[in-house]
Amino acid sequence: MKDVFEWPSKQIAETLDMSPAAVNSALQRARETLDREKHRSDDFTLSGVEPNRELLARYVEAFE
Repeated sequence: MKDVFEWPSKQIAETLDMSPAAVNSALQRARETLDREKHRSDDFTLSGVEPNRELLARYVEAFE
């Protein structure tokens, strides 16, 4: 809500029935987690590698 809607912490806190301090703490933890996960996902990026089309087709079929 803070990043997407640009709501102030006070408004988020009121909406979620939390204190502004709790909202700011949760936001900080979430941003740290996202940053860690981004770095982790960068380790597995296969840029320039063609996807396995058969595996992708099977995945799409199972999903549907």
